[in-house]
Amino acid sequence: MTDATITKRLIVSGLTPAITVDDVKRRLGSFGSVKAMDGFGLVDGLGQPRKFGYVTLETTPSSLGKCVFPFDYLKKTFLNF
Repeated sequence: MTDATITKRLIVSGLTPAITVDDVKRRLGSFGSVKAMDGFGLVDGLGQPRKFGYVTLETTPSSLGKCVFPFDYLKKTFLNF
């Protein structure tokens, strides 16, 4: 059985100025095809770099699960959500 291709828009948070758009694209590209990246490099109302951006990823449900699972697992395990 093969997974059907899906397109998801993900929020990527916790960014620092040291993390580049290419870093994010390279990392998420291992889980599918990065179709768009929005909001990276923008500043907030105080003129500080925003710590989040959006990525549109074309992938399969199983690859998406591998991409999202570590963060979901950490959140549930260590933060008891």
